Amino acid sequence: MNSALPLLLLQFAYRVRSQELDFTVTFNAPAGNITICDQPTYVFGDATIPLTSGTTIQTGGWFTQLEPTVSWTATEGKLYSLLMMDPDATYCGAGTYLHWMNLNIAGSDLDSGNVINAYAHPAPPEMRWHRYAILLIEQDDEIVVDDDEIAELQGRSSFDYLAFMSAHDVAPSSELTIDVQLDAFIVQYYDEGAYCSFPESCSLVS
Repeated sequence: MNSALPLLLLQFAYRVRSQELDFTVTFNAPAGNITICDQPTYVFGDATIPLTSGTTIQTGGWFTQLEPTVSWTATEGKLYSLLMMDPDATYCGAGTYLHWMNLNIAGSDLDSGNVINAYAHPAPPEMRWHRYAILLIEQDDEIVVDDDEIAELQGRSSFDYLAFMSAHDVAPSSELTIDVQLDAFIVQYYDEGAYCSFPESCSLVS
């Protein structure tokens, strides 16, 4: 399922819990510049972008290119899983796209988790804003994934997050979101080419 409605319901349903866990996500970007498409050079300043519950931040790909800093207040004996996904990646049949998945984190030590998908930065290939949801799951037991499910998850496309949570009997405890739009960094990521026209559809990346 790729409806936007469940995502919004999750955001509001778990807002109070998010405050209890003190879930924080902060994007940090360096200063730099990019020249593309024979246009004037795009100059980016360094930036620190903290996400907060109930606030929508809109930015470009440059500022989300690096894995964000993530922290939360862990409960002793609990495990945690971290997911980041784009529910708006339906522009060419990709469905919800899984950008990051780290399962069964002990406490708040991210290095202790099972990284199914390393962080993949947002790269929406169109001027439409895409929402990126970062979810934290608090667990009593491990999420066990077999080889077939791992292979499917590592495909990243068409991730059915509701089916995943139902299958493993878990639910998000916290959610933070950020909106990202195509910018010079993303055009360069797609190797320019016809992207110099800043397309409105997926035809140039399919």
